[in-house]
Formats: sequence, C-alpha cells, structure tokens
Amino acid sequence: MKRGASGAVGGLLTELTRPLSRAVSDAARLAGWGVAVAIPAAVALVFFSLAAFVWAEENYGTVEAALLLGAIFLLIAGAIVLAAWVHYRRLRERVPAASSPPLWKDPAIVAAGVELVRIVGIRRIIPAIALGAVIVAALEIAPNRRQADTKSH
Repeated sequence: MKRGASGAVGGLLTELTRPLSRAVSDAARLAGWGVAVAIPAAVALVFFSLAAFVWAEENYGTVEAALLLGAIFLLIAGAIVLAAWVHYRRLRERVPAASSPPLWKDPAIVAAGVELVRIVGIRRIIPAIALGAVIVAALEIAPNRRQADTKSH
C-alpha cells in the first residue's frame, strides 16, 4: 500500500519524537523510584530524630535536646544548600562538549519542510513561520534577561 505525503510527514514526526518520549518515560520511572525511596527514608528520619531527642532529653534536658536537634538539622540544611549551589555553579559554567548541528541542516527535516509546504500551501505556512520567528526571538531574549539579572545582583 502506498503511503501518502501526509503519512510520510507523520512517520518522520514520530521518528523525531520517539527519543523524547523514551526520555520522558525514563524520567517518570526514575521519579517513581525516587518517591518509593523517599517515603520510607522520611519515616526513618522521623523515628531516628525522635530517638535522638528522647536520648538527649534524658541526658541533657528538654530545651538542650531541642536546641541540639535544631542545630543538627540546620547544619544538614546548610550542607544541602551548599551542595546545590556548587552544582548550580558547575552547570552554569559547563561548556557543551559537542553541539549538534542545527535542525535546518538535517536533510530529513528539510525534506519534511518541503513536503509540508506542498501539502498545506505557502499562504497558510507564512503566518506559522512568522509566529515561530516571534517565539524564537522571545526565547533568545529570555536567557539574556536572566543573565543580566544574575549579574546585577
């Protein structure tokens, strides 16, 4: 059976979106495992904290035990904030190792674009191209604003 032009474009779009679909599926599975680990870990943390509080209360008193546990959790939170800050700085400073070529240089994308123009017609495509240009311009301006905001603080 012969596939039509729209079938070829649909097949190409399916092939282009398949890796993204796999990545999203893998991320969802990983998030599910993360939740499955986080819930019992949080419950264990509550019980360990309770046991530490009871022990410290018996040895040092109620106020001292509360201050000790508060200080421990404050130190843990500070260490997490420091680790997140270091990670954020590394991500910002990382230079992409190998940037992929632009999509307009891919022959399959160009062929799909030509086929799309043939199917839909140039008069209907021009407004979509204009809208796409506005969106790309907005996306190019947005990172520059964020960089300017971080440099000014």
